[in-house]
Amino acid sequence: MLAFKLNAKNEKFRADIIISAETALRNATEFGTSPFFELSLYVAHGILHLRGYDDKTAKGKKQMYRRAVGILKKNNISS
Repeated sequence: MLAFKLNAKNEKFRADIIISAETALRNATEFGTSPFFELSLYVAHGILHLRGYDDKTAKGKKQMYRRAVGILKKNNISS
């Protein structure tokens, strides 16, 4: 997953998030989740990066994962 902020300082928020469907399918099989859940998780993760979250540390990774799963649960997306 790659996330790129595209807007200039005073523009409306614009961004691209690039996701590997093949990785989502592989991880869904490995983790026992659905491909839709994995893709949704990657989108949520990308949005969190664009909002300034960081996963360079173990604590940051855990925080981002919990936050992303919370977003999915709030939107009735389950594994």
